[in-house]
Amino acid sequence: MSKHKHRHKHGSKHKNNSFEIVYEDCGTGRTLISLVRRKSDGKLLIWKRERYKGSRSKNFYKTDIKKTKMWRKFGISIVKAWLHPDKKSVLRTYIAGHTLAEVLENNQEFFSGGETEYRTALIAFIKLLIDSRHYIHDMKGANLVFDGERWQVIDSGKAYKQKSRSDTIHEYRENLREKWSRNLRSQNEINYLESFLNEYCI
Repeated sequence: MSKHKHRHKHGSKHKNNSFEIVYEDCGTGRTLISLVRRKSDGKLLIWKRERYKGSRSKNFYKTDIKKTKMWRKFGISIVKAWLHPDKKSVLRTYIAGHTLAEVLENNQEFFSGGETEYRTALIAFIKLLIDSRHYIHDMKGANLVFDGERWQVIDSGKAYKQKSRSDTIHEYRENLREKWSRNLRSQNEINYLESFLNEYCI
């Protein structure tokens, strides 16, 4: 979550009075994600929890924390996750910025236009993905945030180790094209995206 689109509900208070909800109900499906302010120091954090009680196992939260450790290991995020004091949900580092989905929606010539700081940073980000030798699911535009210097993962699916670099490249070329093209409105720009991936996803 960043300067993303979401439903607002200012000033709500969590029942333990440790956090104040700034933006609420940003999640989809069974997961509820909110931006909260920790009252002890005013720090903004992401609060991730079950939308419906009993809809996920406890392992879900362990997996969530494990994923953020993986992102940091590969250098694609500085996000950390830890158990909320309620022991039933997770808190995460908040990264302020614009998502790739927002950037593409606002600049439909992102891949066909000239070099920008966003584009240069995206090339560096792709290199980190390839160098990881892992394929990480769900690298969609809404899960990547530009913090002013670099792109960072704020959410993802599972990661699978690849047998070779060429396998890693193949997975990302196919899947990043499918995910990122969702935010492009013309076939011409999608073709430029494909050329971009062919050139830099190596």
